[in-house]
Amino acid sequence: MRIAGAVLFAAALISTPARAVDLSKLTCKDFLAGGGESKSFMLTWLDGYYTNEDAPAIFDLEKMNAKGAKLEDYCTRHPAIGLMAAAAQFMGNLAAPG
Repeated sequence: MRIAGAVLFAAALISTPARAVDLSKLTCKDFLAGGGESKSFMLTWLDGYYTNEDAPAIFDLEKMNAKGAKLEDYCTRHPAIGLMAAAAQFMGNLAAPG
């Protein structure tokens, strides 16, 4: 599933100027400042990244949007937290880092 998320993320970026984004260096504040399309791309990638490899290959937009809303709410309240640490709490099936 991680590969599927990465492919969707990469495909979405084809129509935008090429640039690399190191999500491990982004904060919640950076994520929120990114705007609608940027946040959508990141949510799609994060959903794929945090989904177990053995999970069925199902893209559930409603479920992803619900997780994304929780992430946005958390990020609004904790803007200095790293995006990946915040996302680990709401995206996919992996446990949050200790």
